[in-house]
Amino acid sequence: MLANYANVLRSMGLRVRLQEDGWHSSRVVQLVCQALAYVANPSDRHAALYLAVTELGSLDLKTALEQLIADGRIIDPVLIPLDVLAANTKARTLFALVADTFAALNLFDVVSVWPDADQCRANLLRLQAEVGEYMDANREALASGGYHGSGIQSFLAWLNAKVEQKDKDNQPTSRVIDEDAIQLVTWHSSKGREWPVVFVCGTDKSLKPGLPNMELGYSTFEDLSQLIEKAQIEYSPKFAAPESDDKFLGALGQATELEARRLIYVAMTRAREKLVLEWPSYLAGKDGLTYWSILASEITPSLQEATITVGDTSFPCVIGKGASELPDDFGTDGDATHEALATIGRRAIQRGVVTEGLTLDSVVPSGMHSLQIVGAARQPLEVARYHNELDLDIELTGTKLGTFLHRCFEILGANPDHAGNISSITGVELIDGAASCIAASVSSFERWVTDRFSATAIHRELPLLGVDDNGSVVSGTADLVLETDAGVWIIDHKSDQVENSEAAFDGYQPQLECYAKVLESMGLTVLGSGINWIRRGEVVLRPRGGELRTAVN
Repeated sequence: MLANYANVLRSMGLRVRLQEDGWHSSRVVQLVCQALAYVANPSDRHAALYLAVTELGSLDLKTALEQLIADGRIIDPVLIPLDVLAANTKARTLFALVADTFAALNLFDVVSVWPDADQCRANLLRLQAEVGEYMDANREALASGGYHGSGIQSFLAWLNAKVEQKDKDNQPTSRVIDEDAIQLVTWHSSKGREWPVVFVCGTDKSLKPGLPNMELGYSTFEDLSQLIEKAQIEYSPKFAAPESDDKFLGALGQATELEARRLIYVAMTRAREKLVLEWPSYLAGKDGLTYWSILASEITPSLQEATITVGDTSFPCVIGKGASELPDDFGTDGDATHEALATIGRRAIQRGVVTEGLTLDSVVPSGMHSLQIVGAARQPLEVARYHNELDLDIELTGTKLGTFLHRCFEILGANPDHAGNISSITGVELIDGAASCIAASVSSFERWVTDRFSATAIHRELPLLGVDDNGSVVSGTADLVLETDAGVWIIDHKSDQVENSEAAFDGYQPQLECYAKVLESMGLTVLGSGINWIRRGEVVLRPRGGELRTAVN
């Protein structure tokens, strides 16, 4: 049933995650296994024939068979690099041979353009992992199972036996994180998991106890410390006479319904926000126990009132009628459309225009220089020089230099006595005089701050977290927030080498405005903001006035 749902959803162009078996029998894994068999034994005519007539080869089956009958061997370009590998197997480990086989067949590039490229790549990666597991396995344990040595043929025999075990032939998940895909799972395997929207399907499934039946039962639960002693195997045989079976089916039927109710509870409680139920009302009046009949005995939907009644309580819900057959143009004829551009490996990224009106999940103020301020007229700028230009001879540029100077103003602004230790604190080696130049600039800046603002509190590297007018989460760190009796001022340190500090100010206004919005959401009055152009020894301030907002350029 899950496979049917997957086929329909994929035909609609929707991505699906479904735990499917058939890993070992998948085409890409079989290609590798046949290639390895050929490398281990170039006389393996079946392996040569398989490779020559499938995706990697160039022959059709008729031509290949005629060639095999006439010459006793297959000649095809795909076998040439494998012949080279076959001549040097003794000097290479199994893992190296498998990797070389991948490379010889150019497999990762070949499968990257297949319709199921994601899954093929995941299957190849699992095969590499299986090789690693085999190589790491205890040799004595493998020998006891009949697998001797560490060669290709022993590995293939071990792999054939392993995939026969329960759940060992499942295909790996093609994507580690794929939140946009529709996950198809059984009710049992949904235990302990949760999704925003859950569709509970398959409620029309019949529930019939079967014979013979064997299960573990307990005579009593009065003393849990004696649970093992009270355990017993309960066996219900199957008889040729139906009347004899009925004696056992009655008791098993009650247990089946009880287990079904538990399973319905599990399935219906997986939804975090929305639950959608398949409601096969066409089963009404029919004999036999189904998940739907159990639900219908407890729940009453009303299409006219758009409600669903549980017990004596009604709840509003959306009810829609479904068709008994899929529409003819539903796209389930097997001609499913696939992505024009692949998404992994050596693949292109499809470019396009971003949809208008999107709301960002989160905003970092320092990354808002691409925005512009619109709204009320902005207040005039105030420019103040507190120190001479800072000319440093250090081997730092760009972001590293900016981080270093920010750190200096943070440390020396709060603790001027650390001027002699600035190299050891920041990890940046300074030549003679550089530390004193920086300390003098910081000292001048702090004196100017004291004289200009008479701050009652100074916050350095203040982390801010809030929500803007659009509902986006804003998180960042303000370099300096000054509290005064009238309100607060925001000052951001910049290490840019600018020619005109006033003209450069506007580029950082959106960042400062974002800080201001967060502080106002905390109940504070923001009087204005400014930028400390460290290299110029100059501060540019703009008092805050009127309502401002940011807009995309």
